Amino acid sequence: MTFLTLIIILSVFTASLFLRGRFFWPKVVRYSFCLSILVIFILLLLFSFLQFTEWKNSEVSQYLLPPHQPISYFIFHSFNQFFLSYLLSFGFALVFLYSAKIFNRKYKERFFEIEEPYLGALGIFLSGWPGLLFYIIFLLVFYLLFHISLLFSARSSSFRISLYYLWLPTALFAIIINDVYFSGLGWWNILKI
Repeated sequence: MTFLTLIIILSVFTASLFLRGRFFWPKVVRYSFCLSILVIFILLLLFSFLQFTEWKNSEVSQYLLPPHQPISYFIFHSFNQFFLSYLLSFGFALVFLYSAKIFNRKYKERFFEIEEPYLGALGIFLSGWPGLLFYIIFLLVFYLLFHISLLFSARSSSFRISLYYLWLPTALFAIIINDVYFSGLGWWNILKI
């Protein structure tokens, strides 16, 4: 799953470098967000089906399926194993998306570009749970480091910093760090549901 999320992030980020400013770019980002959600959940359904097939063909685990156990046992296992992480991150992504769009509209698009809330929501969704916590932390750290570097440079203090090009690279960084480093730590398993 990590490989697929990295491919999605890299392809949308690469497209943003070449297509930003074109009249169709906001629609491309919106469709990329929706398509990513669809692809991830279809893949999770496929994983569930493969798990069911593997259990059914095993001599031991076939007793965890009907008629020996109710189907709710497998559904609960599949939900916890595959879907819960992405459902939580999907909920957080929707909360971010709608609140960012509301605040942006209320303050006359002072905070974000038109497609920027979708880029942030995509990063939150693809980070999964608990990866989205670290995604937000890394995003804040990178943003503060960028601000501090501007304070010591010759730029004026009225310069507005956009997160436009930080949303997806930070998600990429958070996913890689979570998968390589954090996943082996004990406290990670506590956060992971």
